[in-house]
Amino acid sequence: MKAQEIMTPQVVTVRSDSSLQEAIAAMLRHGISGMPVVDAHGRPVGMLSESDLLRRTELDTERKRPRWLAFLVGPGKLAEEYTHTHGRTVAEVAAGQLL
Repeated sequence: MKAQEIMTPQVVTVRSDSSLQEAIAAMLRHGISGMPVVDAHGRPVGMLSESDLLRRTELDTERKRPRWLAFLVGPGKLAEEYTHTHGRTVAEVAAGQLL
């Protein structure tokens, strides 16, 4: 199998300051499961994929941890997960993957 057989020939990008609704609409419209994230100048800064959108508070798919494990993980990791699951822009959701 070659990359050209499974990838779309036209690159679809999303800006890091775009809303998640815009990114999801573009993914659905183009039938893609991920796209490069670009800055205001069109330079690539990361990737957004379906997996970034799976753990969402509004879908009740947030990770649920026992309190004792949350304590061990630490506040930094918990804050990062909170931003990821409650973010409204591409940058907030894909923050861990942006360059």
